[in-house]
Amino acid sequence: MGKRLSSSNGAGKKVIDNWNLFTFNLKEKDETLYIFDVKFDGTEGICTIRLNDMNEIERVGLNMKNFKKSLLEYNDPSLISLAERIMYELKTK
Repeated sequence: MGKRLSSSNGAGKKVIDNWNLFTFNLKEKDETLYIFDVKFDGTEGICTIRLNDMNEIERVGLNMKNFKKSLLEYNDPSLISLAERIMYELKTK
C-alpha cells in the first residue's frame, strides 16, 4: 500500500522521511519565487517557495491533488525543512 500525504501538520517531514517517493521539477522561477511540479508516491501537486531579499526561505506552500486545503509553513513548520532540501537538491543537480 502506498504512502499518502494529508493536508495537516507533518506533511513536510513525511516527504523528507520518504524522499525516495518524492520528485520535483522546476516549473517557473523569478527572482524570489520558485514554483515546482511535485509528485509524492504517484500523487501530483505544486510546491511554491518564496525567498526574501537575503535569499532565505520566507514562505512555503504545498498543495497536493488529494489535499482539502493548501499547507503553508505557518500551519506545517516541517515545510521549511522540505523547502531547504528541495533548494539544496536544485543547486546540486
